[in-house]
Amino acid sequence: LNEAPVTAFNKAYGAAISATAVGQSRSFQFAVPETGYYLFSFQGYLYFKSGIGELSIDGTPVGRYDFYDPGSRFGPDTPMKTIELSASSHVLTFTVVGRNPNATPGNNYSMYAAAMTLTPMPGPAQLQLTTSPSKPLLLLGETASMRTSYAMSDGTAVTNAQVAYASDN
Repeated sequence: LNEAPVTAFNKAYGAAISATAVGQSRSFQFAVPETGYYLFSFQGYLYFKSGIGELSIDGTPVGRYDFYDPGSRFGPDTPMKTIELSASSHVLTFTVVGRNPNATPGNNYSMYAAAMTLTPMPGPAQLQLTTSPSKPLLLLGETASMRTSYAMSDGTAVTNAQVAYASDN
């Protein structure tokens, strides 16, 4: 089932990975000139007959990209993950994991790779947490609400976030 799908290059939108089933994958090599942390960003071309791809670098998942659009257009340039890469050759793999429920039914799970960007970063991404209490001071028996916001320092999405509060007298 994991036969490598046919891949063609198109000047208009990049590499067309013609996948026909979930689980199919295609890999590409790329070189990194200097060891360090890099923010991996990706832009795909969107189409109404497309799949959802899991992207990985050297076997480490870096994010998912939904290649669906009711028409056809370039998708967003999406920051996916900051990763540490050595100065060497690496492998970017696209694996079909499904299809958007709005996509045209059938056996077309194509993925269209338009652009990949590696932006040097000072280190690994950090979670930034900000809290704002509704009252600056609480007396015994009083209650207040706490507004919390969070983001990753590299602009990537926060996933599986859980926030819990505890207090003592």
